[in-house]
Amino acid sequence: MTLNVQLLGPPRFSLDGVDLVFPFRKVEGLACYLFVERQASRETLMDLLWSDKEGEAASRNLRNALYELRKVLPQGLIRNRGQRVVAGDEGFCLDLSALDVFPSSSPTVSSLRPFMEGFSLPACPPFEEWLRQSRSLFELRRRRAMRDYGRLCLDRGTPDRALSCLESLFASDVDEEAGCLLMEAYSRTGRRCEMIRTYRLLTERLASELDLGPSEETIALYGYLLLREGGCDGGGRDLPPEGGGFFGRQVELESVRACTEPPFDRCRAIFVSGEAGVGKSLFVSRALGQAPPGTLVVTCGAARGEERHPLLPWNDLLEGVAARIDLDGLDFPPAHRSLLAESFPALAATATSCHPAGPFRLGAAMARLFDLLARFCPVAIVFEDLQWFDGDSLDLLESFLAHRRAPLLLFVTTRHSRSCRGRDLFRSAARVGRCELKEIALAPFSRGETESFCRLCLPGRDLAGADFDRLYGQTDGLPLFLSGVIRLLAAGRSLDEAPSSLAETYERLLADFSDEDRFLLERLSVFSTRAEWGLLRRFSGLSEAVLTERVERLRTGAILAERLDEGERLHIEFSHVAVRDHIYRSLSEARRRLLHGELAHLLMEELGERRWNDLLCSRIIGHCRRAALATEELDYSIRRLKLHIHLNYELFPLLSDDVLRGASAPLEGRKDTREQLAGLEELLRRLRREGTPSARLERLEASFRALSGGYRLWWGDYVQGKLLVAKALEEARRRRDGTLELEALQHLCYYAIQTEEPSLLERHSRSLLESAGKARLEALRGVALRFLGMARLFRGEYDGAERALEASIDRFRAVEALDEPYTLQTAAARNYLADSAHRRGRLDEALDLYGACVGQCRDEGLFRGLCLFHSNAAHVAFDLGDDEAFLRHLEAARSLQEESEAWRGNGILFSLLAWDAAREGEEERALTALRRGDALVEALGKRFWLALQLEVKGRIKAGVRRGGLLDEALTETPETYRRGALSLYRAMAVRHKAKAVTEAAGMRGGF
Repeated sequence: MTLNVQLLGPPRFSLDGVDLVFPFRKVEGLACYLFVERQASRETLMDLLWSDKEGEAASRNLRNALYELRKVLPQGLIRNRGQRVVAGDEGFCLDLSALDVFPSSSPTVSSLRPFMEGFSLPACPPFEEWLRQSRSLFELRRRRAMRDYGRLCLDRGTPDRALSCLESLFASDVDEEAGCLLMEAYSRTGRRCEMIRTYRLLTERLASELDLGPSEETIALYGYLLLREGGCDGGGRDLPPEGGGFFGRQVELESVRACTEPPFDRCRAIFVSGEAGVGKSLFVSRALGQAPPGTLVVTCGAARGEERHPLLPWNDLLEGVAARIDLDGLDFPPAHRSLLAESFPALAATATSCHPAGPFRLGAAMARLFDLLARFCPVAIVFEDLQWFDGDSLDLLESFLAHRRAPLLLFVTTRHSRSCRGRDLFRSAARVGRCELKEIALAPFSRGETESFCRLCLPGRDLAGADFDRLYGQTDGLPLFLSGVIRLLAAGRSLDEAPSSLAETYERLLADFSDEDRFLLERLSVFSTRAEWGLLRRFSGLSEAVLTERVERLRTGAILAERLDEGERLHIEFSHVAVRDHIYRSLSEARRRLLHGELAHLLMEELGERRWNDLLCSRIIGHCRRAALATEELDYSIRRLKLHIHLNYELFPLLSDDVLRGASAPLEGRKDTREQLAGLEELLRRLRREGTPSARLERLEASFRALSGGYRLWWGDYVQGKLLVAKALEEARRRRDGTLELEALQHLCYYAIQTEEPSLLERHSRSLLESAGKARLEALRGVALRFLGMARLFRGEYDGAERALEASIDRFRAVEALDEPYTLQTAAARNYLADSAHRRGRLDEALDLYGACVGQCRDEGLFRGLCLFHSNAAHVAFDLGDDEAFLRHLEAARSLQEESEAWRGNGILFSLLAWDAAREGEEERALTALRRGDALVEALGKRFWLALQLEVKGRIKAGVRRGGLLDEALTETPETYRRGALSLYRAMAVRHKAKAVTEAAGMRGGF
């Protein structure tokens, strides 16, 4: 394994394509220093990073930093030689060496970025001084290498390959030699205007910054290039004229030109606001034409009415990326990709993440993805209609702006608003230096612009000044309104017939179309976004030929537009949202309900023909709501929440490998879920009030009761949760509803697992086993056997527990032979076999079993459970005294927990993190972990977790410094904590742990 060290640009350390993460900035700075200088005395390093500390404190901090550094880097890379610390001579690749071989390689500009770009340690003046001197040295080498490469490309006759490199070089400093090379490259690639502009810019910068004029060689070169092109001095003709279907906005376009021209040393955001119809999207489209050639442009847009589905705009963005970029070819960690795939259906999942992530974690993963994309080409993201972004999408945007490193181009459109959180996010990012922000407020055309626009579009009409006054007065210069009026005038209407409102304009335009065309427009208007061609054809009931003819007629009339997505699928949409709104508002409420209902039933059929799609289900619910199909809305809302409880709460959901990989759902916290449950409860009340009870409504009510109770059990609201689930179970048995009975029994089993009540768990798991057998659900029988094994495990009947767990594994192997693999279910049973071995004192066997769980899930790309498996393995290593295995598994578990935010099912991890931090003297970090552990074990009451938490508290209290944070927080004596742990271990018959705690009680001293 070779460690790749990247210090050109932001520091990055990676091993076999996986980025290494340093726990602290000083540790990262220490690593960078050692790989540049190769060795240093301990005194030098202490002065470099802890010059404000006394000798003993600085020495201790250096020891801790080296310890953390060695945990991150491959073994043996950082060594001690007496009083010197040395970075190894082999086993790593440092990108600084590229500066010496750059001209003979095939680089990109990003590979020669400034030394340790963006990195600093302001609290360490000696380090900052070293950084300043090193940057100056490497900047000279970097610029020399880039000039040499430019020269080499020109000599080889490939000037186009030198452009990005020379443009970056010329933009970053007054460099006459680079300017000359760039002029020649532009000339050879036929970009005469850019060549002339470069000469003028070079002349201006030499005069203003150095008080010099260009050298005779530069002047001669410029003259030669002009003559070679057969031109003159370019006076007045050097800039390409504007043209092609776009009018005005020249001042605004010129103001953003500098933002769109390379080089990009930072992210640049162009924020375009204005009222509906002012031309924001068209302006952005025009501005994108100024972006560097080869720019990857992807869109992240929202629509009114779609706010109920969280993160929808980002799903569309990823759909565009996935269709155009081979994500498998990127150095994008599988865990990050699966994290995104768990929340976004647009990403075809090849793996499942640990847990659906929240918007802020998703924003960090999204930023990482775009940082990788920007290494290959310039990237521009268009955020359309920011005013319609839901709260989660804005949270993700905030995180994306905070974590992004690559210099992206961001275009934003939004309507004017006094309060705009999206605008505040960009302004905040600009204030702290995360991006450069350019705000453009587009106003309607002025009186003069209105006249010019009309003359341009109506060259054959003889209009007087009063006519233009009238047009301006009627339209207020709004481009969308004005364009509609002009189309009517161009069709032969008189000025006296000019409409007085935008709505009237569209009515006049639509009057030219047939009732059949209007029929299509009405159906299209119930789509909140563009309509996929196949679905529109089914919804309209038209043949392919007839639909094509009507769409073409409406497209020619500027009412509709076609769009091919990145996957070459055809979509139809209105030319402007105002057109769609006008058509939709013109429908009667009865007509709207009818159309929404028809579309909802079509989408229901589509969902029934494919694997579950959370986004599609959300749209069904939305159309049912607009169609007043309350029972169907209730039905699909319950279905959606059932999947969410599997993905958001259950560690080992009963889903096959393929379904688990393909399932997607946003992380919904308790507050969001409570709001949804409250909404469904009100919907149920309304249905009961308004109609006669039906068998279907009674079934849905019982299903809702079980679902609501299940959520409350997961949240620890045991009294209300048990009552609701028990009532649902009673109703299911009365009505002989086997499906509902199985759902209720699973909820009760999970409750018994959380509270570790073996008798209750055994009773419910036996009922589940019997009911699943009657229904011939073999996979569910395998789960019931695992639950039965866990019940015996909690009781201390280890032989019986292991027999049931082995039977569970055998059951799922049989299912796999005939159906689909359930890897996570066999790993779950093996996990509890390891738990049994651990409790019985067979520690080596337990460690091997947990290792097998880790390997099994990693091989299949199933990251769920990995955090728990690593935590359990660290627990065994903790008992064995194997510090190397302990730290390896603990770090893996910590990393997975941070990636997935899956904290609720793993109290062991926080206990062990607290112990590790305490022995390293990091009391604040230890106290945070202890408090998180307390919150879990006290809420869930799991005895094995609670015993470990008390054991760790006893160990920490025995060795903590007096008067410190931990000493004050841990108010009991070490003996009190140990007695509590000992009592629990004896009750669970975990004899080896009881013995260890007893022996520890006689020990004294620190860590």
